[in-house]
Amino acid sequence: MKHPPLPSPSSLGAGAAPPPPATTWLEPGRPMTMELMIVPTFEYEPSNLSGTIITVPAGVTEKDALLSFYADAFNFPEYFGYNWDALHECLLDLGDWHPEGQTFSIIHQDIPLISSEHDVSAYISILHFVLAEPGSLIKHVVFRPTDSEIVQSSLVRFLKNEI
Repeated sequence: MKHPPLPSPSSLGAGAAPPPPATTWLEPGRPMTMELMIVPTFEYEPSNLSGTIITVPAGVTEKDALLSFYADAFNFPEYFGYNWDALHECLLDLGDWHPEGQTFSIIHQDIPLISSEHDVSAYISILHFVLAEPGSLIKHVVFRPTDSEIVQSSLVRFLKNEI
């Protein structure tokens, strides 16, 4: 399933800046709607979780290990590309290979990839955008309460294009 690009700033009203050149969802400068910026996404206390619970283990320090974990946990198709764009696309397309009505909750035992500011921000932004997507099968993403400041600041850095 292909997802339409987000609207350009010029489509948001008079006086808006012209749209940037075509980009992938992860490239700095991609236009974004206010809805995606303000949707409350992450939880810090697991409550009312629904569907299949996927627990991201503690101590994941390598991007390849995190992507492999997701590929196995969600049974991604063989064509999964083991990069950020592929993770984003496959999380949005879970309905293509999971039964209708199935949903997922993701719980983190710690913050994966904590030694790489860029990778942490990229990962957290992917989860943010997937949760904000109407019809997403990912219904909850939970981090430890002690990680809330890092999670939120990583997302803000990404949204402000500071990474």
